Amino acid sequence: MNPARFRQLTDAYGGDLARWPAPEREAAQALASRGEPAVVRMLEDAAALDALLQAHRIRPPHAALASLIVARAPLPRPAPAAIPRRWRWGLGFAGLGAAGALAGVLVTAGAMPAVNPLGPLGEASWMAAGTVFGTSTSDWSDN
Repeated sequence: MNPARFRQLTDAYGGDLARWPAPEREAAQALASRGEPAVVRMLEDAAALDALLQAHRIRPPHAALASLIVARAPLPRPAPAAIPRRWRWGLGFAGLGAAGALAGVLVTAGAMPAVNPLGPLGEASWMAAGTVFGTSTSDWSDN
């Protein structure tokens, strides 16, 4: 324990060593018992501040002020109503439907061939290229 650490502890915990952290008390007591003037002065200053803080009292507010605060206090708002059960089921099914649609789009996109729609033939070459399920044998323009 040195005077700098002693100053930190008096600033934090005051002049009563009983309020200090237990691991620091014994070393602080040993330093204070040596009677060094700077350490004694730190303890006296901290004790004077403690006494000043203990003596301070706050006056209660006037009754008129308390009444005014209560009168102007906002009324408690009711809690928002919970989502009805039927709506929760509907939202759940809508979410499942959206997930299924997205899965279908992804599968379909994977099944389509990666060709230029206006390929080198100058026509809709995707019709001639077919899909992963096979090529089309019928001519679409004849139907």
